[in-house]
Amino acid sequence: MTNDTLTLSRFSEFPIFTKLTLEDKPAYDRFISRFPPVDDISFTSLMSWWNSFGNISVSRHGNNLVVPYWIPGVESASGMSVVGTDHVDQTLCAVMDHLRERGEPVRLVQVSDFTVAALHHPEIFHITPMPEFDEYVVPSDHLTDPSKFTEPRRSRTASTDKRLTGRTVEIRPFDLTSGSDRELISQALRQWSRDAKGNEFSTYSDQNIRTLMEHGDSIGIRSLSLFVDGKLQAFVFFYLSNGGANVNIQNLRTSSDYPHMFDYAAYRFAKELAEEGVMFFNVVCDFGLQPLRALKLSLQPSHYYRKFLIEPAAGSPGVLR
Repeated sequence: MTNDTLTLSRFSEFPIFTKLTLEDKPAYDRFISRFPPVDDISFTSLMSWWNSFGNISVSRHGNNLVVPYWIPGVESASGMSVVGTDHVDQTLCAVMDHLRERGEPVRLVQVSDFTVAALHHPEIFHITPMPEFDEYVVPSDHLTDPSKFTEPRRSRTASTDKRLTGRTVEIRPFDLTSGSDRELISQALRQWSRDAKGNEFSTYSDQNIRTLMEHGDSIGIRSLSLFVDGKLQAFVFFYLSNGGANVNIQNLRTSSDYPHMFDYAAYRFAKELAEEGVMFFNVVCDFGLQPLRALKLSLQPSHYYRKFLIEPAAGSPGVLR
């Protein structure tokens, strides 16, 4: 029995699924520790972004995991995925056969590039990029060294910095066990959401923040907040990965009291974390939202964690023997 098999033995064999609980975190983290620090496969992300209905679950097939990704109201991007690199072809075909038997769309979504790279017979699959779920990875100096900013971002950051001259700017973590801190976040969220006239995605994002406040300590979430003259102006939720060399950003929100607060807050938060030894910031995906894509591209990512939709190729066998 391999180490992978021992690690995954606590999860039911496909097509039976096991609901993820906090007790599963050590085993799940051991399994994914050998893969790149992709946010969407992390325990933290599964329990927050992908746990809208409180029933996120996984199943094992061989030494791989089958994970369902469901986004409320976005059926085209929802479905099952596979995490792993061992006999991936067989796992994909087993999941596709299961979906076909159930009369569901025969496809897998948000399959990470390292899993796709492990295919031995890619010709039997139709593999399509899902750029809206690609994760942007930004070197720390692209966030902390203004000389490496794009000119528009450097100008925006400097403008806000100048506006704050003479004011008291404080960076500190939240205490997510503190009722007063949780209420402070909730009040800011309500006000900022009204100011931003949020859409369906912002509602989804707000729910993520509420989940992080409720379960953050248990799933490894940390936070930083930015106050100006005692008033909350920005906060970020994140967790460390890859031995502390990477930060995975879960949510960053700002007020509209000062122009370009996002650029300024990202700069100040990144400086704090770079001092802890963080080398890369995973600012996750853009969900296909063009303003968000433009914003994340302006951070000048060095690389991406790519995602793919996988379907059977025309004429391919139903099961790989």
